[in-house]
Amino acid sequence: MFKILPYQKEVFEKGKSKPLVIVHGEEEYLKKTFLGKLKETYGDSLRILWGDEAEPLHLYELSREGSIFSARTDTALVILEAEAFLKKFSRGKKKAEELKRRLKNLKGGHIFFFFGTKLTNQDLAKEPLKSLSALGDVVLADSLSLKKVKDIVRRKLEREGGGIEESALELLVGMCHGDLMVLKQEVEKLIAYAGKERVTEEIVRKVCFHWDSSSLFDLLDAFYGKDLQGALRSFKSCVLQGLLPLQILASLTGYGVKLYFIRLFLKKGERLEKAMEKVGIKHGFMKMKFKKFLDLWKEEELKALLQKLYRAELSIKAYFSDPQRELQNLIVKALS
Repeated sequence: MFKILPYQKEVFEKGKSKPLVIVHGEEEYLKKTFLGKLKETYGDSLRILWGDEAEPLHLYELSREGSIFSARTDTALVILEAEAFLKKFSRGKKKAEELKRRLKNLKGGHIFFFFGTKLTNQDLAKEPLKSLSALGDVVLADSLSLKKVKDIVRRKLEREGGGIEESALELLVGMCHGDLMVLKQEVEKLIAYAGKERVTEEIVRKVCFHWDSSSLFDLLDAFYGKDLQGALRSFKSCVLQGLLPLQILASLTGYGVKLYFIRLFLKKGERLEKAMEKVGIKHGFMKMKFKKFLDLWKEEELKALLQKLYRAELSIKAYFSDPQRELQNLIVKALS
């Protein structure tokens, strides 16, 4: 098994990747960075699908000579939330054998399975993952040590800015609790503010702020404000405080239903104020928030979101999926 950072540099960038790659782990930032590298490398020859929408036909297309995605031969397919895709092959020996056969015959293409969480040794020992891991590379995007996090932040500021004093680096990483998704946002703010000036403790205190606990309302604001990083940070904070994922899901659904019905009332010719009152939005502050959300969410997007929320609830309640992982995946999928 490879760690994702050395794998990207020493294997993938040198063209040594196997045709099949399994990417898993809890560190969303590292997986997102690797996905960005795939987009940069393959360009229009890269196709990205979610696990619940991917079908065996997509593997057949990739395994054919040349692939239908483009005229190039170095084509690639990414399947996000690969757990949902592999579930389609978990029942029935014939289906599992067909999957392995397709993947053994990849010609001129790569397939990357991205999993939403870290796979255990027990997971990798079960079919079809056992056969898939034997065919390809298994890459782990695990949480980094504090030293490694500091190195990443330091190098980025040296490369794109004027560097950072060691005491300022300590302060910055501490303020963000070592969370790379949060640090990415704060470092970009520092670069924009300081330019080529060396970042000091004073600058960090002036530009950045402590990322402490978030409330459910912070999560709702971030989610419907289409702020992926903020929504993930707030979600983690809410879970750490003991808020149940199903409570969070119910709140997300409540906001989504209100927004969708406001859209429908507007479509029928209702005035915005009247439409909001019909769904119970009467306070001036809440009206202001929902006006902002409406600017960001179209009717079709809200309808698709409600379907995702319904499927997530069904998966948790009927199929006993892990609630925290299911909801985190939903946030990423809805806002990506």
